[in-house]
Amino acid sequence: MIAEVIIDIGHQQVNQTYDYIVPEALSAHIERGMRVIVPFGSTTRLAFVIHLKDQSDQATKTVMDVLDVVPTIGAESFEIIRYLEKTTGQPYGRLFQTVVPRELLVSYKRDVILLDASAVDGKTRALFNAQGRRRLNKDDTKFLSLFKRLKDQGIVQIRTVLEQRGKARLERAYRFNRDHRYAKIDQYQMVTDLFRHKEHISRRELLDEGVTASRISTLEKHDVLIRFELKVDRPYEGKYQAKTDQIKLTPVQEQAVSSILTDPLKTSLLHGITGSGKTEVYIEVIRRLKEVPGQVLILVPEIALAGPIYARVSQAFEDVALYHSGLSEGVRFDQFEMIREQRASVVIGTRSAVFLPFDRLKLVIVDEEHDDQYIQNRGLYYDAISIVGLRAKWHDARLILGSATPRIVTTYDALAHKINHIEMNERPFGLPLPKLHLIDMRDELKEAHTGILSRSLEKMIEDRLKAKEQTILMFNRKGYAPYVMCRQCGHVPTCPSCEISLTYFKDDDSLRCPYCGHKASFSKTCPVCHQAAIREVGAGLDYVTERVKVRFPNATVVKMDALVTRTKGAHERLWQSVASRKADILIGTEMVAKGLDFPKVTLSAVLMADQAFRVPSYLADEQAYQLFAQLTGRSGRDVQGEAVIQGYDLDHMAIKGVSEGYRSFYQESLYKRKIMHYPPFGQVAMIQVEGEGYLRTYQEAFTLKKTLLKRLRSVLGPTAARQKKMVSNHRFNLVLKDDDINLEMVFEAINGLKPFVRVTFIPDIDEGK
Repeated sequence: MIAEVIIDIGHQQVNQTYDYIVPEALSAHIERGMRVIVPFGSTTRLAFVIHLKDQSDQATKTVMDVLDVVPTIGAESFEIIRYLEKTTGQPYGRLFQTVVPRELLVSYKRDVILLDASAVDGKTRALFNAQGRRRLNKDDTKFLSLFKRLKDQGIVQIRTVLEQRGKARLERAYRFNRDHRYAKIDQYQMVTDLFRHKEHISRRELLDEGVTASRISTLEKHDVLIRFELKVDRPYEGKYQAKTDQIKLTPVQEQAVSSILTDPLKTSLLHGITGSGKTEVYIEVIRRLKEVPGQVLILVPEIALAGPIYARVSQAFEDVALYHSGLSEGVRFDQFEMIREQRASVVIGTRSAVFLPFDRLKLVIVDEEHDDQYIQNRGLYYDAISIVGLRAKWHDARLILGSATPRIVTTYDALAHKINHIEMNERPFGLPLPKLHLIDMRDELKEAHTGILSRSLEKMIEDRLKAKEQTILMFNRKGYAPYVMCRQCGHVPTCPSCEISLTYFKDDDSLRCPYCGHKASFSKTCPVCHQAAIREVGAGLDYVTERVKVRFPNATVVKMDALVTRTKGAHERLWQSVASRKADILIGTEMVAKGLDFPKVTLSAVLMADQAFRVPSYLADEQAYQLFAQLTGRSGRDVQGEAVIQGYDLDHMAIKGVSEGYRSFYQESLYKRKIMHYPPFGQVAMIQVEGEGYLRTYQEAFTLKKTLLKRLRSVLGPTAARQKKMVSNHRFNLVLKDDDINLEMVFEAINGLKPFVRVTFIPDIDEGK
């Protein structure tokens, strides 16, 4: 038997299948979709079986091991891989690495094994443990030349070790052997009493009950206690609090539930204004589908939103699982196992949860469907909502796309009756939307007021503090200052790899690259003119936070951005501080605009609104409107609230859309897109060509353009990418526009380029990257 496999290397040079001989001992249970271990070159790799056949002229090596009892990749996952292959043109290895949950992938470690201890000195022997073994890590680079020399001399062996990333937590436990023949068992009455009503007890529990380690050893020695490894669950223990009162649906919500459950199209856009109660509709739909066999998947765009909705849903249903990268590895693995074993009827997760294994999906909910976090824009590009559509169709499941500000293309499909369109235009109990104030910052400048907060907004915040109410402020720019500059010669420190100005962070006095992570110490002395004249230019979130604290010294101010929330539990601590009213003012980047529901927030404000739509992207207006509408909607969930948008161009369609309503913004956007032939009236895609040499990378991009122009309506570029250089690679973009882009032809043209450039195809995704 021959196994045709894909190696787990996401590189174009190994973008093919390989044949391996299946030994007779493994042939009885190897199947398509299983993970196997195979020799590859001079090392050992994980591979995925995609086909089994009787003969091969290529197979010379043998499968070493099979890791699965049942296939990891089922028929549905193969369909998803086939879809991604057709739409992205990425190497097979990368497709499999994306679709297979990371818990089932392996990490590659290297062990150095000392074969002859007498051949090394004491200093070298000290590098190894008592068994003569050393596990190499990233800090061992200084020893690599030594180990290589010892390997060439036959003194050590370097071996690749594969470890599955996800691991169960095992604990030593004991069963009581009732058929034992130990004569002195009467002396252990306490132990026999403990096992009277328990099938097994962990060693830790026995010690806690006062059974000594020596007594446990004695009973184990005489076969009274039978030792085994007990799998211990590491449950998710969130600190989020949910509303405990039983919610009675409004007539509008009840009508939405009925429409979702009866619509023959099975895909619904739930378009409800902020605070209209979409979550209550989700829960009620799940409740009414409870008797139907199968699972429910709820997707949220941000980790910060997963915990609160988990708290709400787990109040209504017991078997709920949570899955996202913010969980510890142990908790995440146990949640994954709960999902894989179908012990969870409801699963809540972020983008990566779209690839989780489900036996039978009956309902998929995409909350905040407009959010661009559903798009994976690094590595393998994909839109999770497209994958969700495939999975819902595969399982014949119902699909709900929920948002207060849906994507233009989603609304277009809904109004064209391609999907069910449900609108909820009122908040429960007749509570109105917050009163909106548009503040022109040009007027502030005329009055010689140059603060980041307008005087009107300052007064509103003061009123909230007096009333013991809360405020949310959004300023969508990280760091203390966007860049620093020498006031003498004009020098701006830039990233050595990306050639982009470094952002200044005051908390640790550092300069950081927002793209590659390069970090340098900040110095006021200019390296060019040697004058102590380097100063911050512009304002970032940290600067705004500092100014707010100075202006309101008695207020408790908390900051929320990607840097603050990257540590374990940070999302929960921030949420708890606001929910428990320990914080008066929450200030942050766009994260604070997404799905947060705090009853005491009665004021929300967008600072420097113009920077949201001054972006070179056809999606800039839509994304700015969504951001403004979502942020202003955070206010006044329980009592009447107010919202503020500060800017210099208040006539911009993104700002007018917030005051005039979604339908007005939609119609203007649709008109502009029709003229420019943007989606939904045409397809737009991007090709990014990057390489080390500026000129030859540009030439390859231009060659590709000439090839594509023979078959496409329009090919724009090549132009430098918004981030024109990253990690020493120059980057050029080509924007493709047509009624229907022939992807097969595009990938054929890409494959014809020279190997010194790296090409990324980005389907239907923002070309402003």
